[in-house]
Amino acid sequence: MTFLAMIFALIAMQFQSGKNPLHYDNLFASIQRSCRSFGFSPVVSLVIYIALPVVGVSLILSMVDSWLFGLLWIGGATLVLLYSFGREHFDDLAQRYRSYCKSGDFQAAYLFAQKELNVDPEGLDVASPEEAHEAILKQLLYLGYQRWFAVLFYFVLLGPLASLAYRLLQISRQAPERELAAKILFYLDWLPTRLLAAGFALTGNFLSSREELLASFSEAEQASGSVLLWVGRAALGASGGGEPDSQLPFFEIAAQEAGDLRDLMSRSAGAWLIAISLIVVIV
Repeated sequence: MTFLAMIFALIAMQFQSGKNPLHYDNLFASIQRSCRSFGFSPVVSLVIYIALPVVGVSLILSMVDSWLFGLLWIGGATLVLLYSFGREHFDDLAQRYRSYCKSGDFQAAYLFAQKELNVDPEGLDVASPEEAHEAILKQLLYLGYQRWFAVLFYFVLLGPLASLAYRLLQISRQAPERELAAKILFYLDWLPTRLLAAGFALTGNFLSSREELLASFSEAEQASGSVLLWVGRAALGASGGGEPDSQLPFFEIAAQEAGDLRDLMSRSAGAWLIAISLIVVIV
C-alpha cells in the first residue's frame, strides 16, 4: 500500500501546476503559537507541536486502515506525502539563478539568494563572487534534496508519519526553535544526503567522484549542502557539459555549473525513483 501511495503522489506532482493546494501551513503555525503560549522550553515546544499533528494523522490513518480494502488508507497516505513534499521548486529556482548568472547580474543573484533561498548573508561576500556562488549552490542543492528525496526516503523506510514529521521539522527551521530543528535535521539528513550523492556519482562520472563520495562518509560533520555540492562537482568532471572552460568569464562558468547540477539532480531523481520502486516491490 505504501508503494501505491507513493506512485499516486508522484503522478499527482507531475500534473500539478502552480502551488500545491495541500501546502497550507497556517494550522501548523497556530499549533506552534499555542504551544509557545504555555511558556514551555524550546525542546518541549518543538516535541509537542511536531507530535500533535503526527499523532492526529496516525489516529485517522488507523481508523480507515481496513476501510474499502485499504483504499482509504492509500488515499490518506497519498495526501500526507503530497503535503510532506517541499514548498520550493528546485528546477525553477535553479533556472532563475542560472539566468541571473548568464546575464551577469550577480547583484540580483545576491538578493534572490537572500530572499528566496534564505542563504545566510555572511556567506554572500560581494567581494568574492566565487564564494557566494558556492553558498548559493549548496543551498539550491539542499532545497532540491529536502523537497523530495528525504521525504521519499522516510516515507518508504518508516511510512507517512515519518515523512510528515520530517516536513514539519523543515517548516520549523523558520520558527524560534530553528536551532534545535536544524540540529535534529542534521542527523536525519546524514544518510539520505549521502545516498543522493551516491546517485550523483552513479549518474555522473563515478570514477572522478568516487573519492569525494567515500570521503563524505568519513567526514561526519560535513553539512548536507556541502556533501551534495562537492560530490556533484566531482560527478560533473566528465559528464554533461564537461568541465567548465576556464577561459570563460566567471558568470558564464557559474551559469553552466548551475545548469549542469540541475540536470544531474534530475538524472539522479530518475535513477532513485526506479531504485526505490524496485526495493519496495521486492521487499
